[in-house]
Amino acid sequence: MRNRVFFAVLAIIFAIPFLLLAPSASAATMEAPFYYCETTLENASACDAQIQGQSSPWKASENLHSAPKFDAGSNYVWYAFRLSPKEPEKKAIFFSTTGQSVEVLMDGISIYSYGKNEDVLGNNGSRWHLVPLPITDHNEHWLMVKLYSPVHSMLGRFNYFYLDSEMAQGQRIFFFDGLNIAALSFAIGMLVIMYLFWMEEHISRKIYFASVSFLALFILCIVSFLNMKYLFSGNAGFWWYIQCLMMCLLTMSGDFVIYSVLQGKKKKKVIAFILACYLALLSFSMLGEILGFHSMGKLFPLVFLSFPVLQPVVLALEAFEGYHENYYALGTLFPSSALVVTVTFDGMNAYFHFFDMHVYLMPIGIFFFFIFVLCILKEQVRREKDMQVQAENLQKEIDDTNVRATTDKLTGCLNRTSFYELINGACTDAVNKQLPYSLVMFDIDHFKRFNDTYGHDDGDRVLRSFASCIREMLKPGQPLIRFGGEEFIVILPGMNLREASNFAEELRWHIASTKLHEKEHVTSSVGVACWHLFGDTAQDIFRRVDASLYKAKEHGRNLVMTEDAL
Repeated sequence: MRNRVFFAVLAIIFAIPFLLLAPSASAATMEAPFYYCETTLENASACDAQIQGQSSPWKASENLHSAPKFDAGSNYVWYAFRLSPKEPEKKAIFFSTTGQSVEVLMDGISIYSYGKNEDVLGNNGSRWHLVPLPITDHNEHWLMVKLYSPVHSMLGRFNYFYLDSEMAQGQRIFFFDGLNIAALSFAIGMLVIMYLFWMEEHISRKIYFASVSFLALFILCIVSFLNMKYLFSGNAGFWWYIQCLMMCLLTMSGDFVIYSVLQGKKKKKVIAFILACYLALLSFSMLGEILGFHSMGKLFPLVFLSFPVLQPVVLALEAFEGYHENYYALGTLFPSSALVVTVTFDGMNAYFHFFDMHVYLMPIGIFFFFIFVLCILKEQVRREKDMQVQAENLQKEIDDTNVRATTDKLTGCLNRTSFYELINGACTDAVNKQLPYSLVMFDIDHFKRFNDTYGHDDGDRVLRSFASCIREMLKPGQPLIRFGGEEFIVILPGMNLREASNFAEELRWHIASTKLHEKEHVTSSVGVACWHLFGDTAQDIFRRVDASLYKAKEHGRNLVMTEDAL
């Protein structure tokens, strides 16, 4: 069942690109072919000639989404389209440009302009344009779009171009942002989770910091891709630079996450070298931009080209560590693989135009970041289990130490240290509950004879057998203590002197009637004392039971004497 769910989720994720490739609302008819005229800004008047078929300087082309090959010296392009009156309700154009100033004319009249015809790439940036067309009749019209760019590779390129109704064009703005918004929401959720890990955990903080940095940069990168941002901020040049920077910084931060999860020094050095390559690429691009070489525009293709070269090395290191049970490395393998595939595809498609796409697929990679979070959770659960096992083992050692400290090793009875704690606790309970308690003290008769005649081993066996014989008659809550040598004490909560005396007699008889030694008859002398309510102390009751025991020895042994016989 879990396998089916897993493959269903993967199917949905990989279906997203094909949904994005699906055609949207149909565009209006524009009579083919369209015409273009290339020139320079200084010689722009050369394109003022009337369009008559394919007369110079105008040329015809059939494919609007693939820019023609312009002369190396050109920096100014005019496009001309014949608008058909067959669908008059479609009166708005929606298109996107990068690094180009734009002017739109209809029937020779300027109706829209954007950017400056200056030799500064950042002034124009990358953005969409929604231009309503002032069509009020059913006649044929000519639409002209003038494009200027200081970067020859960007000249005359449309990311997309649609002619449709204003409502349909507005819907496209939000439709193209669908994947970005989904990825943005998911990334924010992951950022919150990783930030909580970073704040709460004291282990692997470098991994959490690297992950938080990556997600923060990813969010900023997605925001720079959003079409809707231009509804609130029209500074396309600023967002263009942000896009260029984020593509490089995002790659570096992703590799830094991987650097933080790898364990071998040599592997870390390889990642450090790759990071240094990206840093050098970014530094040279920024320096070139400052010097006026428009090198930030070249940063995009350079980053895209570096991905299939450098990132497979990173993936191999992740896979190797994951194979050797580095769960963090295994967790990063899936999102980094997805990002490598999607970014490489975006880069190749941006320059070779395999598909007519309107968004980058790179945001899809962030959905695999959840696998990394699951690996972190799994590692935390494993670590918590290990800590729990360690705590249990430590507690067991403490308990064993306490048992050794409070238990007589020979007989298994509690020792004298435990007796003082128990007697004080019994006095406290007696006061609180207003119930009596009694002490019964045993002494094995003539025990020295066993040691002297049969040896200390036999004496030890008698002590163990004697303790076991008493223990057989006791109930839970009636502790047996070896007070010292051959002396034993039983605490009897809730029993008055008469009840304790009767029970002591049963114990004495049971001992005397049980064969505890093969050659000798084992008996015991017994003393009994009871708590005297308020004013009585543990020392007082012990003194009385001890005196009762010696009274039993004086009266012939193998008998029970109570404190009232003193």
